[in-house]
Amino acid sequence: MEARRGYDKLFQEAGMEGSDPDMVYTVSPREANLKILAHEFGHRGDIMQGLFPPTGPREAILTTLSSVPPSKQYGETFNLLFDAWRARTPEQWENAVGTWGYTQNRFFQETGGEQGRDYSAGSSGWTQEMVNRASADLAQLLDLNRENLLILEADAMDQQHRRRLATFEERGLPYTPETPEKMAEFRARNLENLSNQADSRAALRRPSTRRAYGGGIHG
Repeated sequence: MEARRGYDKLFQEAGMEGSDPDMVYTVSPREANLKILAHEFGHRGDIMQGLFPPTGPREAILTTLSSVPPSKQYGETFNLLFDAWRARTPEQWENAVGTWGYTQNRFFQETGGEQGRDYSAGSSGWTQEMVNRASADLAQLLDLNRENLLILEADAMDQQHRRRLATFEERGLPYTPETPEKMAEFRARNLENLSNQADSRAALRRPSTRRAYGGGIHG
């Protein structure tokens, strides 16, 4: 987790002066897993790319998550939606649903209903009924935002390619820049591949009764 969220004391105990803005940290070995690191690198990407205030596809997605203006929404909600979008196994989906449901319930209470979602229906515990509601809601949100999520992924691939060419330029390495027509062809191919991958992941989004809890909680 990022030290800016109140973990400065832990850094002091570890003999560190503070956090580096271009780093991702976890509090314990148990938290240093691929799921949490990938999630936290999503926050890092937001910070490093300066996605504030959000625009374009990201802004469009955020308008479906809350009536609060996108620039004032909790960044956690978008990144949890993207975690669920990238879930590749039933276990990853269940985990994403559990974390989504827990945080959205908490945000709903914290903001008086302005952000988050209320899956509790008056229940004080996290029940299978709540899991099923959160799972159905999350799947619906992903379907609603499918095209914009695909665009964001294709944009990221375009950025990777541009950074690679910039590295060649900096090092004086020879390369042949693609024409605009070729870049458009690459993007169309990327979007097609990303769409096919999304279809495969969507097939895993089925209500499950194997367990009532959807996994860990992280920030």
